[in-house]
Amino acid sequence: MKGYKMVKQDGTAFFDGKTKYEVGKEVIQEGPKDGAPCGVGLHVSFKPSGPLSYNVAYPWRLLEVDYEDTDVLGTDNDKVRVRKLRVVRELRPFLDTELPGADKIQAIIERASKIKFHAQNEKSKRRIRSLVRKHIEALNKFDPARQIKFKSTKFYTVKEWASVRASVWASVWDSVRASVRASVWDSVWASVRASVRASVRASVRASVWASVWDSVRDSVRDSVRDSVRDSIWATVTDKHQDMLSSEFSILETGAVLMGATDDGIVHVVMPGKDEMV
Repeated sequence: MKGYKMVKQDGTAFFDGKTKYEVGKEVIQEGPKDGAPCGVGLHVSFKPSGPLSYNVAYPWRLLEVDYEDTDVLGTDNDKVRVRKLRVVRELRPFLDTELPGADKIQAIIERASKIKFHAQNEKSKRRIRSLVRKHIEALNKFDPARQIKFKSTKFYTVKEWASVRASVWASVWDSVRASVRASVWDSVWASVRASVRASVRASVRASVWASVWDSVRDSVRDSVRDSVRDSIWATVTDKHQDMLSSEFSILETGAVLMGATDDGIVHVVMPGKDEMV
């Protein structure tokens, strides 16, 4: 019988962080054969996307496993609990989930891995101003009932942002982030944060790294969701894609969009020359 598991990058289970899954090897965990789908034993999903309904968080590894009927301890419509399984092969973590929008999520993650920050200059600022306008248009398209005003873009170095963050952050957050708080945005950004973090670290000086990452982390809201559910993946519409793509374009230009205040000022953080590697 065929089934699917999602495991951590080191091959261990999300549940206990100890049980190890390796291609070509068997895994055994004895448990009661009482018909219950949950309990002691090895839990296997019938669909590649099945593990997303439980305690999985990206980055994960997607594995195809097989097991014998005689080793089944319990089951329901979504998963089976077994005493023994064998890891057959490793699949692609996104594309092989067979979920709607998986190809779009994969493309976003690949873009994230190539992001590199740049120092502020007039050419990059002009480019970012244009991208900010497009992003606000995408946000307003995403949520027509909550229109965000756009008047101008204000730039900060990392040090400058650290000095004003406390006074402007609350109003920035409320004016923009609320419009996408319950969307696929949360899970997509939770999925790409590792790639963004690695790219930013490679671009800025160690002395300002922590402050830059705080800005990026707040922007992508990495603490909201740790897993991606089927129902969220299914909502990856063209409107979501426009919104995500426009924000990525800003990051790829070397800046972090913090949001817009009610007076129509969009706040952007971009390192100064002395803050670059």
